[in-house]
Amino acid sequence: MHGQQEFNRIVAQFSARIYNHALRMLGHREDAEDATQEVFQRVFKGLQSFRGQSNIYTWIWKITNNVCMTMREKRAKFAALSIDEEQLAKLIDDNHFSNPEKVYLTRENREFLEDCFAQLPAKESAALMLFYLEDMDYKAISDVLEVPTGTVGTLLHRGRNRLLLLVQTHTKKETL
Repeated sequence: MHGQQEFNRIVAQFSARIYNHALRMLGHREDAEDATQEVFQRVFKGLQSFRGQSNIYTWIWKITNNVCMTMREKRAKFAALSIDEEQLAKLIDDNHFSNPEKVYLTRENREFLEDCFAQLPAKESAALMLFYLEDMDYKAISDVLEVPTGTVGTLLHRGRNRLLLLVQTHTKKETL
């Protein structure tokens, strides 16, 4: 049903997005490269048995999310987060969440965003990225994360609150 041409099309269509998603979830370029390679190995192995019971897009994002979550769980500690108050305020601002291009204007902002997402619990981080950066709706996120649709709202709410807590914690440290 699916052959080398289909796999090549998938790689061409999804490689940059998978890498960027992995980079945001994992926070390190080397880890993102490893995750991207692992995702495509799994896609290649699974493509022959993919029956089309779900959208191939959703299936690939499930694989991507699972690979990234597994890699995050294997880490013992995360790198220390260097927080710039202005960048964090921009990240929290709903206008910037709804328009990721504004967040990605500079390399500094991009690196900062990657660090922030890497500090969140894996499912909250994934839900926020899928919603704000991949423009997925609750149903699609529910399918990717394999959680009830209502849980998606909870994950988004908690993830936003944790980001706000980072802002408050940083602000308190700066004033001491």
